[in-house]
Amino acid sequence: MDLSKAFDTLPHELIVLKLKEYGADEATTTLIKDYLSNRFQRVRLKDTLSNWQPICNGVPLGSILSPLLFNIFMNDLSYAIEKCTLSTYADDAQFFYADNQLSKIEETINNDLSNADIWLARNEKNAPPPPGSDQNSAVTSCQTLYDQSPTTSSGVYWIDPDGGSQVNAFEAYCDMETDGGGWTLVWSYSFTNYGHFDYVSNAITPRPNWLVKAKADVPVSTIPPLNETDYNAVNFSLWKQLGRQVLIKSNINNWLVCHSENGSLVDWQEGDINCTIIKYVAEPSKSSPAPSKLYFLNHGPMFALGGLWSIYYYFDGHTGQDWPTHDPLGRNMVNQKKNVVDPHGNIFIRAK
Repeated sequence: MDLSKAFDTLPHELIVLKLKEYGADEATTTLIKDYLSNRFQRVRLKDTLSNWQPICNGVPLGSILSPLLFNIFMNDLSYAIEKCTLSTYADDAQFFYADNQLSKIEETINNDLSNADIWLARNEKNAPPPPGSDQNSAVTSCQTLYDQSPTTSSGVYWIDPDGGSQVNAFEAYCDMETDGGGWTLVWSYSFTNYGHFDYVSNAITPRPNWLVKAKADVPVSTIPPLNETDYNAVNFSLWKQLGRQVLIKSNINNWLVCHSENGSLVDWQEGDINCTIIKYVAEPSKSSPAPSKLYFLNHGPMFALGGLWSIYYYFDGHTGQDWPTHDPLGRNMVNQKKNVVDPHGNIFIRAK
């Protein structure tokens, strides 16, 4: 029996678990865990390099420790073999059985090969999944996932904001790159009439189930968006559990990161905010400083430079009054980027 790419596929956590079962003390298991952890790899194709990715499986080739760790991992295979004699060398395992009847030899060896398959399946099952890869390994937020594995790439992961039983965990999109990463996507939106941006028939759509007046009439979503053009929203009651720092992205207005002062979007509290422009979609010369005030109007929240009408972003959810300002000059005018294919925006939340 030859285990394909055996040295490359051993789960690190399972190696450490087996060491503990064999009686290794905490200092030894911690040392081995540190030895295996924080290893990364990337691919080079000519002059192009991929992003660094964490190595969660396998033992380093060429190391003195690697064959020892592999043998420790394989050691309990012998307990699964019932009648054959097992001989192993590295990733090769041989089964020996002697009898006068060829059919008996075939039956016995096949039975123990089946036992070996069961052993392999149990080891694979016992290997803990990477954080956020399924419902049972859900993390509390994308920030938590980033803290546990800083090289995790952007994508869809399982999160459980209340950190409870994981029964109510759900899939969410994590931005692991923008402004340090760790952002949970809570809302993706488009517009009802982008071509006539300042018409009252234009509004953001859909809207979260946040605390606006009943007059807001665009559809409400409580379905977590799985990418930046999946127009949906996480239940607003969960936003505050993900953090209080806000990232606003749009392909027609500048990107903002906003910290709460005495104003807070997730707490639905008007007041001061501290925003920074992290990406200019409009030319810097045609942009004002970042907003510093948060207001809540009848149809949605508004990020402004100071006064009530120095509007930078207004998330208007009513198609019969007002319009969804996206003005990089903060003048409540149609200064948004024009003629954009698939105009949209996003709000992300993180803790730090």
